Amino acid sequence: MREESNPAADDRGTLVIVGGHENKEWHEEILSTFVSLSKGNEANLVVMTTASQKPDKVGAKYAEALQKLTGTDASIAVCDGRDGDLEQVAKCIAQATGVFFVGGEPCRLLGALKGTVVEEVLHKSNSEGLVIAGTSAGALMMGDVVFMDGENRTNPSEDTMKPGPGMSLIRQVLLDVHFAERGRCGEMLCAIAKFPDHLGIGIDENTAVIYRGGCCRVIGSGAVFLFDPSHPDFHDHTNGTDDLALVGVRLHVLPKGFEFRIEDGSAVDIRGVSAQ
Repeated sequence: MREESNPAADDRGTLVIVGGHENKEWHEEILSTFVSLSKGNEANLVVMTTASQKPDKVGAKYAEALQKLTGTDASIAVCDGRDGDLEQVAKCIAQATGVFFVGGEPCRLLGALKGTVVEEVLHKSNSEGLVIAGTSAGALMMGDVVFMDGENRTNPSEDTMKPGPGMSLIRQVLLDVHFAERGRCGEMLCAIAKFPDHLGIGIDENTAVIYRGGCCRVIGSGAVFLFDPSHPDFHDHTNGTDDLALVGVRLHVLPKGFEFRIEDGSAVDIRGVSAQ
């Protein structure tokens, strides 16, 4: 069973967790939602390129897309953090209304930022209202556990996935991205076997989860897959064998217009319900 929600966790700010390959046109939902949550044309945004192999090119692309959404009055800075400028990066984040982490390699991002002043300011500012978004590797880093290695197998074994520490911006979940597109179900089940007290969340490309205070809303063109091992019927029958053997993992497939809660994995259809 997962731990009950920590009241302190409900004070955390909004996270926009993107499954990768989001459409960057001005009218598309994911980036426009991030901008809207980050105060729109009054936004002060930071694009973090730490995970990218081509930070200059990717940073410029995101800055251009976000500037079209915010208008010319908004401020958009592109930062990286791999050049030893962590104090300056932290200062930019502390002044921002929204931060967007681009994709790439999670080990590259975490190797540069984990345990630094940047991680510290992300937690502090997020609790005070900073919106943090990330796509692909920029999304994976948000969990307390990150699976940075693995192979796509139809019969995965327990050692298929290698866990490492994430930024813990969202706890008690296992995040994965490019989910349906890359056939990631087996890898998620391996992660569930290692961390059965966590809720598995697999996010398709051009799809996002908007998280705040333990509640998540699905937006975008794909689906979010929830793997819930908290049911009493769940049992791991692997017993040291080569192949994974799990029974009783509940699965939900949720498109745009659904909400779900981290605490118990419950899902609600809010399509047609007016926002409060």
